[in-house]
This record gives sequence, C-alpha cells and structure tokens, in this order.
Amino acid sequence: MMMNENLEYMVIGSIVKYPELLSDLTLKPEMFYDPYSTRFFSFIEKNNGLELAALYHTAKKYEADFIPSALIEQWRNDELLFKSHFTQYQIEVLEVFKAKTLSDASIQYSNNPTKENRQHLNEVMQYVNSLEVSKRDSKKEVIGEIVKELSGEVKPSLIKTGYSQLDNLIGGFEPGQLIVVGARPSTGKTAFALNLALKLADKGNHVSLFSLETTNKKITQRILATMSRVQLNKFKVPDSFTDDEQDKIAESLEKYKDMSLVVHDNDHVTPSMISREASRMKQTAKNNVIIIDYLTLMMPDGKHRDRRLEVEEISRKLKIIAKEQKCVIIALSQLNRGVESRTEKRPVMSDLREAGGIEQDADMVFLLYRDDYYNRTKEPDPFGKSDIECIIAKSKDSATGTALFSFYKTTGGFF
Repeated sequence: MMMNENLEYMVIGSIVKYPELLSDLTLKPEMFYDPYSTRFFSFIEKNNGLELAALYHTAKKYEADFIPSALIEQWRNDELLFKSHFTQYQIEVLEVFKAKTLSDASIQYSNNPTKENRQHLNEVMQYVNSLEVSKRDSKKEVIGEIVKELSGEVKPSLIKTGYSQLDNLIGGFEPGQLIVVGARPSTGKTAFALNLALKLADKGNHVSLFSLETTNKKITQRILATMSRVQLNKFKVPDSFTDDEQDKIAESLEKYKDMSLVVHDNDHVTPSMISREASRMKQTAKNNVIIIDYLTLMMPDGKHRDRRLEVEEISRKLKIIAKEQKCVIIALSQLNRGVESRTEKRPVMSDLREAGGIEQDADMVFLLYRDDYYNRTKEPDPFGKSDIECIIAKSKDSATGTALFSFYKTTGGFF
C-alpha cells in the first residue's frame, strides 16, 4: 500500500525516520487498524522503545509476517515525510478513528435500537468528542527556554568557530542554521572549510564533511598537512619528509583518529543523503555540524529542467534539514565569473552561482576575498602566506563585517 493511501503509515513512517518523535506520540495503539501498524506498536511495547537496528533485523527475518523490510526502507527514505507535520499526521489518523468508532456505534444502534445501544451510542459520542491530539505550547516552551538562559540556569546553544576574529562578529553558529561560504576557484574555500572542521571537532563537536570532488585520501592529507604544518606537496613524495616532519605527521594522525570528524567522498550527494546523516548524528550526539564541499555540485532528489531551480530546491531542503535536525550545515559555493569583469573584485552576494535561493535560505553568507588572487604584481610571501578577508555579507542574527585571516597556502592553515 502506498504512503498516500494509508494515513497510519504517515505517523509510523515519521517515527521510523525520526525516532525522537516517539515521545510526541499521543495516539493509542488501538486507534490504528492496519496490521503492520499494530505489529509496529507491539514491537515497541515488547522492546520498551524503538531500536531501528532491531526493527530492521526482525523485518528481514519475518518480512510480511511482521513488516516488510522494503516498507521500512521506504519510510526511512521518504522525502515527503516531514518532522514538522507529525502533529497533523496524528490528527488525520485520529479523525479516521473517531469517524469509524462513531459509525460502528451508530450502525449497531440502527440495527438494534435498544435502550442499551442508545446509551452506548451516547457514551461513544462523548468519548469521541473528548479525543484530541495535544499540541505543544511552543510559545510557553520558548519563553521558558529564554528565561533559563537569562538566569544562567542553562547556556545558549552556541557553537564557537574557534576563530576569535570571526566569533567576535557572529557570536558563533547556532543549531538550525545554514551557512554558505562563497569564493572563486582556488581562493581557499576548501582549506577554510577544513580548518573550520578541525577547530569545531577539536572542541568536541561532531563534524561530517561531504567532499564531492576530492577523495577521502586527498582530504585526509590536507587535514594532516594543516595539523602538522608540513607542506602538502611533500605528501606526493613521502621520501622527502624529514624525521621531524614524520614525527609531526604521526602525532597529527593519532590526534585525528580520535576526532569526531568523518569524511564522505561520495560524488553523488543529494539532500536525502544529508538528511539521513543529520538524523543519524542527532541520535548519537549533540552539537552536530555538516560541511558540504560544495553545494552546486549536489544533485536534487527530483529532476528539473532548470539547474537554477534544482539549486534552489537543494538549498531550501538543506535549510529545512538544519532546522528539523537541529544541526549546523555549512555549504561551500562557487562564485560566478561576473566578479572578474569588475574593477572592485570583492565579491557580493549576487555573485553566488545560481544565487537567488541560496541568498534567501542562508542564515549567514561568508564571501572569501584574497587580494593576491587578482593582484599578481605583489612579491610572493616566502612562507606562502596570503591575507584573506572573510566578508560576512549576510547574518540574520548578528553583525556583518569582515574577519581577517592569514592563509598559508603550502600547508593549508588558516590563522
């Protein structure tokens, strides 16, 4: 049975996709009629909760005699199930239950209009009218949360970048935010993202980095070069390392192994893949950050004739994922060539490739500018140092301005 033909699957599928919704379930098991639904709730009751691995294992073992494993996969990957709609899904299932319960009592009285059946019908009507799906008082919850933060009882959910020049302007990242970092090719945006990832992971945050054009090995080499401050090009010729450099790399390797930083080098990344990773991270940790290098290489879950519309759909879905999964998503983006034809080379938001939707969806937009990228007449720094401006072109809840960085191209380090 397809999802849109079974309202009960909307509720159960949402719980399978977002297990944390189980605590928001107000419907009772007897309000569900589908056999797979009743088996699902029996499983939860027997296991005192929902463990997805155990659910899937049971489904693979018994298939249609329990719940087909293909159906569970469909629930897990259904992009039409939204966490924010869970209350409405429950309301729709409840309305079906109320209508059927009232209909059964009415038919019973119609077929046998006794005093007892009339009393039963009245009781059913009272019972049905008393049923409702309790909605969260979000206003009360938000006020309570703010009061606790003001009183110092809890600290605001803020993820510091680790760069004081940046944190002094934006305060830090907040769960639910979509951050876009734009730059021309070879300006240093991937290096900037890797340095952010290292800073965030070093502070105990969990980071997943999706690299769409560079292999995991190459990314790891760049990470090690940055951590050890050993020139990246030496990784191509390992015999060129000095003993001191080898020690530094070995030390960095041990530290990197213990970091909560995972690299995915899949070259075909869709919003649904990001959603699954965000959901997985949320089940195991707090303060989660997903970095995508880069946004305009992503593929949509559906197909559009216009690439601009595809990018707009991707950016909108990324914003929804960040909000629903309470994570930070940092998406890198190319700038179009328009900046090259201007006298003033510093980028602006309209320079973002396929910019419309990205500008609108992003909570913050960082644009990287390197003067020596355009002004080649300057004498190169002997240490490969470049000054980079991180222009905060958009920030919904903090200041805009420019944070200055020193970028060492030979090691990829940002300071």
